[in-house]
Amino acid sequence: MGLLDKLGVGGGKLSIAPAALQVHAGTAITGQIIYIGGKRLQPITKISVRVQCTLAERGQDGQMHLRTVDICPDQIVSQAFSAQPGQQHPFAFSFTLPTGIPASRPSETTYRVVASADIPGEVDPGADVEITLLASGATAAPVAAAQQGWAKISKDGEWQNSRAMVAVGGVLYLSHSNGKVYAIKPNGTYAQLGDSSGWNTRLMAATLMTRTLWLVEQSGKLFQMELPSGAWGEPGNNQEWGAVTSVTGLGSSLFASTPGKLWSFDPSSGWRQLGALDTWRTRFLFGGTELIAVEESGDVFAVRPEDGAYRNIGNPSQWGTIVTATCDGPLVYVNMSNGGLYGLDTTSGRWFQVGTSMGWNSFALASSGSLLFSLERNGTLFVVQGGAAH
Repeated sequence: MGLLDKLGVGGGKLSIAPAALQVHAGTAITGQIIYIGGKRLQPITKISVRVQCTLAERGQDGQMHLRTVDICPDQIVSQAFSAQPGQQHPFAFSFTLPTGIPASRPSETTYRVVASADIPGEVDPGADVEITLLASGATAAPVAAAQQGWAKISKDGEWQNSRAMVAVGGVLYLSHSNGKVYAIKPNGTYAQLGDSSGWNTRLMAATLMTRTLWLVEQSGKLFQMELPSGAWGEPGNNQEWGAVTSVTGLGSSLFASTPGKLWSFDPSSGWRQLGALDTWRTRFLFGGTELIAVEESGDVFAVRPEDGAYRNIGNPSQWGTIVTATCDGPLVYVNMSNGGLYGLDTTSGRWFQVGTSMGWNSFALASSGSLLFSLERNGTLFVVQGGAAH
């Protein structure tokens, strides 16, 4: 084994795909740990996962200090196996969270699912993802996951001429007209993702299980970017994407809409139509707990990704027309022409207002866990925590 092998060069990577990013104390948190093989065969001794809590506490010196504790100890989800190059190796995990632990609060109490792979003689790859612990009685929505409030996280007009955006793991990824893709944290700090300045992106999506961004370019081509490295490439079976009106990720799969039809796309096998319906007029397609199609009519449909079976779950036309929309898990969020932000619980069909402001004018929305990002048409970026008015 050479030095580069010992440093993990050419090796695989871990990713974590929780079934839900918002949970309550005393309930189960489940999901998958996926080991994605690299460019060479790797012997994996084991993969383990745990849940950690990080608390900000004031010390005797009067300063704030961070303390991290395991609230769910290591769970071994795999025994020894050989990771084949390029193959995905998924393993299920399940924890029951303790009762009586505090709810998440930004910069004060945070929770993470943490995984690591044990590889003899190499740097052990790891991964982590933040989860939001909701307060008792709170519903799984950004309006309940954090202290009510909104924050402007950019200068006025700073992100004007942005083209597309998507949120993953609490980070906003945005493609700008300057040709660069940026990773923006909830506090507004940002850095370029990768080193290319030639992006001309029309649509963006993400697949959480594979930690991949997907970019549909104005040229009609599809590209993929690894997270968090920003390494990019063009997938196989990359047929024409010029007719695609919306694209989304669900699990490890990619889905798209064209006038009249819904599709799944696999780089290894190409396109597959979902169902036989040819009258879809889809403005937005999202991967929640199911596929969510928001139609030009304002109707919102839940679509089964296996066969295209669908059901109508609502229409917010009492508040005007939909300006833009996003989705996270079972929750759809829309900015309406009356200036309000509204949410739809797709499991119950219940609509609710996010905060009380009627002054939103969003160019794009993106949601991840407890955070709802709104890029306003004047180029100013906000993060909504608890949906307070602005």
